[in-house]
Amino acid sequence: MTKFPTVSVLDNYDEVELDSINPDEDRGIGAMVRHLKELGHRSIGFLTWKYSIETPWVERRLGAYVGNLYRLGLEFDPDLVLNVRHEEQISLEGLAEKVAHLVQQGVTAWVCAADHQAYHLINELNKYGVSVPRDCSVTGFDGIKPPLGAPQVTTVGIPFKDMGISSVVSLQRRISQPTAPRRHIQISGKKIAGTTSAPLSLPAPLN
Repeated sequence: MTKFPTVSVLDNYDEVELDSINPDEDRGIGAMVRHLKELGHRSIGFLTWKYSIETPWVERRLGAYVGNLYRLGLEFDPDLVLNVRHEEQISLEGLAEKVAHLVQQGVTAWVCAADHQAYHLINELNKYGVSVPRDCSVTGFDGIKPPLGAPQVTTVGIPFKDMGISSVVSLQRRISQPTAPRRHIQISGKKIAGTTSAPLSLPAPLN
């Protein structure tokens, strides 16, 4: 940064005065939570994978999930947040097993921190007899292309082109104003309607 004008794309470094350009994760995750609520879901969980490196984007998306639950009048249950705590080290196989158990306990929807997590979860849930979206709905974030043979996950696509344009503009600003205050720019993505979310199915009334 002292030698060259610098901006960060997709990573937000709070500890340094570095301009950053990120997808609007609060609005994006909020769109997923709102979508699930509109489908009738009230018990909505959040999950992520454990990685060998720090993942501040996971914490930001978790914060967006919690904030939007309260914003929409839904209850936050910490037991429905999986693999975020420092002491949690749930394997991918164990994560699907845990989700399948919670689905049996009445959790009807899951917000995954990223699309690749959602696609893997949907595939693994089949091993436990849980079908998406029949038994539970699943959403992601990123807008990556579905794996071969996989359904399109309900998600938010990252606006890479717009982020690239904003990065160039921010870099030009940093060149012309090297001592300007730090800016954190968030760009909204677009909701992608998938086939992994469906209206909540209620038990048929007893006669």
